[in-house]
Amino acid sequence: MQRDALERLSKAELIELVLRLQRPDKTSRTSSKPPSTDRKERRERAKPGVVKPGHAGHSRPLSDDVSERMANTATHLAASTLAAKRRVLERRLDAILATPSGCELTRALQAKLRRARDQLLTFADWPGQVEATNNACERDLRPAVIQRKVTNGYRAMWAAQGEADVRTVVDTARLAPNTSVFGAILTTVTA
Repeated sequence: MQRDALERLSKAELIELVLRLQRPDKTSRTSSKPPSTDRKERRERAKPGVVKPGHAGHSRPLSDDVSERMANTATHLAASTLAAKRRVLERRLDAILATPSGCELTRALQAKLRRARDQLLTFADWPGQVEATNNACERDLRPAVIQRKVTNGYRAMWAAQGEADVRTVVDTARLAPNTSVFGAILTTVTA
C-alpha cells in the first residue's frame, strides 16, 4: 500500500492491518496444524511422477507374488551364504535374549523367545520351503475374520463349522494346479 492510501484508513482499519501484519502465517510451528500442510502450495505446483532436473528417476519392477520372488532369492544363495546369515541371526537373537531388563513384560517375552528358539529360524534351515513370516497365513485368515466381524459371528456352531469346511475345501482346491474351486466344492458335497 502507498502512503496516501494508508493515511485514508480509519483508526480501526489501521489497527486491523497492524495486527494482521504481526500475526505470522499459520504453520506447524505457529499453530496446531500438522507439518504435512506446511509446503502444500509447493506440492500443488509439482507434477506427480515427473523427475526433477538433475535427478535420476527410480523404478523397481513389481512382482505379483512377492513371497514367491523372495523364496526364489533364498534358494539361489550358496549354502555357505545361508549358513553365514543364520549365524548372524543367531548372534542377534543371543544379544536380544541376554539383554537385562527391569520390565516384567520384556522378561516374559524373552522367556517365550527362549522356549521357541529352535522354531524361530526354521526358515533358514529350509530356504524357499518355509517363509520367514506368517503373512501368507494371515492373508488366508483375513476373509474368515472379516466374515466374523461383519456378521457378528455365528449363532449356531454348525454354521461356523460349515463356513470353516467350505473355506478349507476352497483353499485346498486353490493349491492344486488346474483345479476348479467349484468342481472341488461339488465333489465334496456329492461325496
